[in-house]
Amino acid sequence: FKGISVIASAQNTMLYLNPTGSNSFLKIYYHNEQSGSDTISLDFELGGDAARINLFNHKPLVNLNQEEDKVYIQSMAGYKTRISINNTDSLKSMLEGKSINKVTMSFDVNEGSQAEYTAHDKLFLVRVNEEGNNIFLTDFTIEGETHFGGRLEDDKYEFNITRYFYQLLNNDIYTNDLYLLPAGAAVNANRTILNKDIKLTIHYSEL
Repeated sequence: FKGISVIASAQNTMLYLNPTGSNSFLKIYYHNEQSGSDTISLDFELGGDAARINLFNHKPLVNLNQEEDKVYIQSMAGYKTRISINNTDSLKSMLEGKSINKVTMSFDVNEGSQAEYTAHDKLFLVRVNEEGNNIFLTDFTIEGETHFGGRLEDDKYEFNITRYFYQLLNNDIYTNDLYLLPAGAAVNANRTILNKDIKLTIHYSEL
C-alpha cells in the first residue's frame, strides 16, 4: 500500500487540510463473518509518524501582463524577487572614513492588493553565493529573527542587513544579489504584491 493521493479536480482553487486534526483519519470498513456484527470499521489516525508530501506544479503564463511598478512573491511553486545592489564601488567611496551604524532594506505592500487576498505574514531575505545557492544572512543567523525583521507591519516589510552590507563592501566573495522569499511557502498559498521602489537606508557616523 503506497498511500493515498488527494487531487483537486477544479481549477483556481486552494484548500487547506489539517491531517493532524481530531476529525482527520482513515476509516476502513470490513466484514467479519465470525463475529456478531456484520460490518466493522477501524480508524487509523494521521499522526506525526505519517509521511505527508505537498507537490506543487507551476505553469507560468507566457502572455502575463508585466506591470513595471510592481513585484510579485507567491508561495508553493510560485515567484520570488531578485534584488541586486549596484554601484557598490560608489557606495564604498561615499562611506569611506565613516562608521556604518545600521542598514535597513524595506519593501512596501502595493496599496489595495490585500482587498481580496492577504499578503504573507513574513518574508525571508537571503543572499546568493558564487555557486548560486541561497544563504541566510548573518544578520539573521547571528542576531536572530527579532533583530533581522521580515514580518509584515503597517503594510511594510523591513530587514536589518547591517552585517551583510558591511561584508558586501569589504569582502570580495560576497555577491550583490539577494532573493526575497515567502516564509512557509510549502504550507501556505499566500501571495504578496510589492511596490517596485525599494528603500535602502544607511545610518552612519563621521569618524
